[in-house]
Amino acid sequence: MFTSSIVLGLLAVSSLVQGMNSPSRQEATGGDVQLARLPLRLLSSSEIVANHRRGVAQTGNSTCSNTAGFQIGSQSDLDALSTCTNVTGNVIVSGPSMTSVTVPPSVTLITGDFRVDQISSVVSVTASGLKSITGTFELLNLTALQTLTAPSLTSVGGINFVILPLLQSMSLGITQAGNVRISDTQLSALTGLSLTTVGDFGVGTSLTSLF
Repeated sequence: MFTSSIVLGLLAVSSLVQGMNSPSRQEATGGDVQLARLPLRLLSSSEIVANHRRGVAQTGNSTCSNTAGFQIGSQSDLDALSTCTNVTGNVIVSGPSMTSVTVPPSVTLITGDFRVDQISSVVSVTASGLKSITGTFELLNLTALQTLTAPSLTSVGGINFVILPLLQSMSLGITQAGNVRISDTQLSALTGLSLTTVGDFGVGTSLTSLF
């Protein structure tokens, strides 16, 4: 009898200790309820860094969006969009040391503006896969620009090509545009523009042929 009482007592103490050490579903501390912890999804450091740098929300495998827009300071910033087909947000290129601007061929749609502004070193702008820009396609004060290549681009919300003193020709396929402004270029003809739909149209450059 005495031995059985000792054994029962030890079992009771062991059960009490296990109960105290086991995490409960809820604990009350100062009136607050602390729920049991849930499993966490761990991200690799490279994924965290990439998402932080780009500020990109990616939906599925093809749409990248950023309500604040995409500030492009180097070609590597543009290359970061190579997994995207549709880009939602203004794409603003302003890297002061860039000599070429190349949109990844995978990008076919920019829902927003595409602007390359105030870069004196840019010689070429290329967007071989781009088909549509819902906002304004702007090239502004690019004093070294000689080559503009976007042969698949057929639709833009607007065109603003201003102060491009070395630009003599364009490779475009634009048939639909909103307001168009082209001035201070060396274009002799607006090759690449075969407009069937257009808003306000203003050209401030010497042309020998309109299209």
